[in-house]
Amino acid sequence: MLETVIFRSLKPDVYPDLTISVVNPPTDQLLLLRNITGIEPTPANINSKGYGVLDGEFFVNARVGKRNIVATFGLNTSGGITSVSTARTLIYGYMMTKGQVHLTFMSDDHVPVDIWGYVETLTPTRFSDDPEMQVSIICPKPYFLAPSRKEVAGDAGLDPDQTVIDNDGNLSTGIQFVLDMAEEDYVGSVILETRIAGPTGPVYQTFSLYENTYLSGFSKFWLGTEQGNKYVEAHEGSDVVNMLGKMDPGSWWMFLVQGRNWFRVRTPESDTPRGWTLSYVEQYGGI
Repeated sequence: MLETVIFRSLKPDVYPDLTISVVNPPTDQLLLLRNITGIEPTPANINSKGYGVLDGEFFVNARVGKRNIVATFGLNTSGGITSVSTARTLIYGYMMTKGQVHLTFMSDDHVPVDIWGYVETLTPTRFSDDPEMQVSIICPKPYFLAPSRKEVAGDAGLDPDQTVIDNDGNLSTGIQFVLDMAEEDYVGSVILETRIAGPTGPVYQTFSLYENTYLSGFSKFWLGTEQGNKYVEAHEGSDVVNMLGKMDPGSWWMFLVQGRNWFRVRTPESDTPRGWTLSYVEQYGGI
């Protein structure tokens, strides 16, 4: 259940965070959230093509477009025209058209989530006995994000233990992965594996570098699979080497499915333990 909406100001020295309680708001709260739409899962565009002579069509792909959040605020009239004017001025400061906004939604059933958007319209009912303002916010990136990254760590090796990673979001999410080469040069493959049907279930996804890949002992191997930020690199000090050409063609751009994932990293040509870290941001399609 949605409990609180926070408008994060881009100018905190002028406008501190504006907190609007949805459940049992205090009597002196200037803005009352009367209705909000667009926080449910955004409809997907399903693309398909027809067969030549057969009935029906076959699936091609699917994508989710931008999100449109529309909030209707009541202006607290308990202080007369003064409080209405103050509330209107307040909402202008946080939600002027074309401006960027940062929203945080707090619910009682999952962690707080953030989303960024731009104000499309801000429409008041100025001469109503019960004045309201409606704001329409367009969010080009439609998913709600947890406010901080989660991080797990483990060791790579010949036959390392599996690490349990719980993705509590309701969407799959990409990763940022770093493998420390432990000051020992390495020539061989680097294999990342995930299982989702249990620790002894079949491998669900594999990412691997070719078996003749060379990595300096003073370098770190980096892999990023987040949407819009994919990379395969080796970092040694300030030097960055693109390793995309060493990526096995059968590899996945790995992601964590919602729920429990079992993850491990193998370096088959060496029994030297090498530490790794993996971080991710939980994503929510709706709240």
